[in-house]
Amino acid sequence: MEFYGVEVASRLLLGTAQYPSPAILAEAVRAAKTDIVTVSLRRESGASRAGVRTAIVAQVTDIGSAVRSEPNSAIPNDIASWGDAGPGGTNDCDPNAPSHLCGDPSGCPPSVFSGSRVACFAVRTCALNNGSCTYGTWGSRPASDPNAAIQVRAVYKMTPVTPAIAALTGSTGGFFYLIADTTGQELY
Repeated sequence: MEFYGVEVASRLLLGTAQYPSPAILAEAVRAAKTDIVTVSLRRESGASRAGVRTAIVAQVTDIGSAVRSEPNSAIPNDIASWGDAGPGGTNDCDPNAPSHLCGDPSGCPPSVFSGSRVACFAVRTCALNNGSCTYGTWGSRPASDPNAAIQVRAVYKMTPVTPAIAALTGSTGGFFYLIADTTGQELY
């Protein structure tokens, strides 16, 4: 059977929900001998929404902790998985460490994913003017301003586990990058 120009040997589709870790998911895919695996993008967007919910409550909240705690348990809340945006990193958005940036200062492009890093988040503010938004730089902590909004981006690096899915990655180095952006108006 051919699917988007890629030959697949199996008609079995396997969903990725409810697996406790990426390793167990990969093992299930290999055991099922399927060529097609589905991923729910909506499920992964919860982290950016959690960051916005936390940010709009007060200026001194830990946006980074909210973002890193929201994804399913398959992504550990550590430096290895989140890089310098992980807990204690220089971009962790910790309100008790004023010198730390609020998320990745470049907006989480694929180039920040080196080593074991599989997740990234970035935060930037937006000045509201007549219904339009003028965005600030990534990595900025929101200030107290009733005419401001905040955007939180969460990006996940996904490695395809079947040859058919890997063939669809094109020029992304063999990976998929799931990107979720959420914007909300500050309440303080």
